[in-house]
Amino acid sequence: MNGPAPRYIVLDDAPQIKGLGCTADELAAALRTPLAVVGVRVVRQRGVISKALFSEFQARGMSRKQYDTTAIQVARIVDEVCLKTQFRPTAPYCNEARPV
Repeated sequence: MNGPAPRYIVLDDAPQIKGLGCTADELAAALRTPLAVVGVRVVRQRGVISKALFSEFQARGMSRKQYDTTAIQVARIVDEVCLKTQFRPTAPYCNEARPV
């Protein structure tokens, strides 16, 4: 692969699009380690919002087949991380109140 490493960009509105009860910073922090395993770095970009659902993953210099394979891996990892209990609104470090 030539060019910069593939990256997953976490935008300000990413948690709202995915329906998560956490901040974009928390989402980026949780994705860093799992995505590093497949060679994708996480970039937190502030002040930007997007309506495109798949604009977060970028990989320049890859063949189409490599891009598609990596994009599928990234989507699976992101889904797994987002479904973890830590991102439910009851998590202690999310911005939502805990149930009593």
